[in-house]
Amino acid sequence: MDSQGDTWAVISTVRAANYIIESFISHYIAMGAKEIHLFLDDVSFNEVETLSRYKNVFYYECDDCYWSRIGSKPESIEKRQSENFKFARGRTTAGWTLHVDIDELLISRVKVEKVLKAVPSKVFSILVRNLEAVYSKEISDKEIFETNLFKKKITDKVFLEDIFGKELLGVCRKGFWAHDKGKSFVRTAFGISGWWIHSPDPIEKSLMKMVETSDMELLHYESSSYSSFKEKMFRRLNKKSKTSRLSEIETKKLGVFEYVFLKEGDSGLKQIYKTMNVLSGDRLKKCISKGFVVERNLKNESVSKSPFCMPIYNWRSEVLVYDFASKKIKFVTSDFLVGNDGFSQVYILLGAEFSILFFRVNERNFYLFLKEGGKIEENDFFSIKCVLNTERDGSIKFSILTKDGYMSSDKQGVVTFDKKLKNKWEVFKTSYEE
Repeated sequence: MDSQGDTWAVISTVRAANYIIESFISHYIAMGAKEIHLFLDDVSFNEVETLSRYKNVFYYECDDCYWSRIGSKPESIEKRQSENFKFARGRTTAGWTLHVDIDELLISRVKVEKVLKAVPSKVFSILVRNLEAVYSKEISDKEIFETNLFKKKITDKVFLEDIFGKELLGVCRKGFWAHDKGKSFVRTAFGISGWWIHSPDPIEKSLMKMVETSDMELLHYESSSYSSFKEKMFRRLNKKSKTSRLSEIETKKLGVFEYVFLKEGDSGLKQIYKTMNVLSGDRLKKCISKGFVVERNLKNESVSKSPFCMPIYNWRSEVLVYDFASKKIKFVTSDFLVGNDGFSQVYILLGAEFSILFFRVNERNFYLFLKEGGKIEENDFFSIKCVLNTERDGSIKFSILTKDGYMSSDKQGVVTFDKKLKNKWEVFKTSYEE
């Protein structure tokens, strides 16, 4: 493992056209990946001799010889991905690993190394939320990455039915056709318990996993062209692409595709593809207005901000701060902080199982710990449970639960931790700090 802990390697199990692999490599080299590990899942489809050579790009031909080290080739793609992930983690010299599909490209508002360097030592993994690509017109195979339009998750079923229709509403995940869980940067130094590659568990249970970040996003080009869409569908139906985790919704979706194809042929299937993946005219305007479709580009954006600084706002849009004099936290208006050195903005590290509050002074993190009587102490872990809730518009709100009850904020901004019921005074939100 890299001693600095801010370098990273990307890992992918691949069966894709060479031009997609080359685009993937070029993007992640530009993003600053120290290493790229590509496992060629079908050696008859991708021949390593036909791919470009780079200093820190490692190709693995997953033939019978490769799989003989574990007995034989696993039948499901998830198990093959898991074995490949383990193999690459054992060989990498980077401080972090990121496992993604070949059609998933990372973007970051801050240089990736800067984000990773800012991660507290107690963090095992970082969750990178995904967006899903859509197109304003039908595309060819080689135009897969030529869009700046992406969907965000929403839960407004009335809106989604208006956009996609009732039948397709039943086979999407909050507006997404593929997975909606994101992928994780995993620290190489820590042991892993279980090998579910999207969100592996640490052996050491005191570590934080799947910590939320507003600094990075994963652009998933699941849609691609109609020919790729159809090829993938038939491979699934013919069970050439076996998965051990084919969910009920995936099975139902394949059933819809098969029914339409058998009843209406290629023209019917193509119309389904366009309804799902091509948004134009009034449909696109509605989606943009709703915030369901947003613009992103593949260039690394340069934003002057401290990574992982996610402020906390209450129902009055006041921001949470730490009062150095009273050693308490409270909510104040944003204007109150201007020129007021006696207070520091409080941020939250949102983890999958527990979360942490902290503030920053001179680029250092000071963690907050809840003492008896609601007293706050500096520089110790204040382990809290955050209950996340995705709103109809796609925004994320949460409540903070301690051993004594919910954190609450009254009209004067006073914070308590003993509310037994969750009302609007016990629901908070966060946003990107510009």
